[in-house]
Amino acid sequence: MDVLYQSCAGIDVHQANIVVCILHGPLTSTRPKREMATFDTTTKVLCACHNFLGQFRVEAVGMESTGVYWRPVWHALCDNFKLILAQPAHMKAIPGQKTDKKDAHWIAKLTRIGLL
Repeated sequence: MDVLYQSCAGIDVHQANIVVCILHGPLTSTRPKREMATFDTTTKVLCACHNFLGQFRVEAVGMESTGVYWRPVWHALCDNFKLILAQPAHMKAIPGQKTDKKDAHWIAKLTRIGLL
């Protein structure tokens, strides 16, 4: 599959926090660099998340539409990033043990190749 973004992010959204995974590297890279961070969902901390994504020149951000919890994240990021909101049912679950970091990484991988 073709890589669409040199730098993209996947966000696993929860009520109290979000887990962010950034994948960045050349379009030809099959092993992009990965950056992980966890942020609270307060407005002030979501601004810090915005800055974190900006540091890596993120082009697109994918996230699941988890209840209503995705809405503050969307509003904090919508002015500067291409946002992709996906239905959780449309994303295949990760086999094996499920963790927030693995979920965020999976969302970032799907975003990077345009499957969200």
